[in-house]
Amino acid sequence: MNKFIFDLQRFATIKYTVWGDSTEKEIPNVDTTINSDTFKNNVEDLSELTAVTIPQEVVEIVSNTFVGCSNLNSITFEAGSKLEKIGEAAFYGCNSLESITIPASVTITSTNKDTKIKRQSNLR
Repeated sequence: MNKFIFDLQRFATIKYTVWGDSTEKEIPNVDTTINSDTFKNNVEDLSELTAVTIPQEVVEIVSNTFVGCSNLNSITFEAGSKLEKIGEAAFYGCNSLESITIPASVTITSTNKDTKIKRQSNLR
């Protein structure tokens, strides 16, 4: 007999808001590695994203995840974040993002000066 084991630790719920609507929305059952496709079926245009809460279960944000999110001004990591890696240029073009606090456990993959990520809480 085959057993199917559903690993609930591999899924999370991302919370977000979009331009012109302060109502918080959710994307349930997101894999613990997120990318731009995570938002594809929920947000018509990534430039509409204004705020995102990354759930504690997420372990990786891959390269180019938030590219083009020009109105994104807030990224929050839930307490107890298990985030380990942020890929290169993950926040490239996030011109409205003024600050972000990266969990200490994170490895930042970056050879690109314009990735807009620094270990400090203020972006440069």
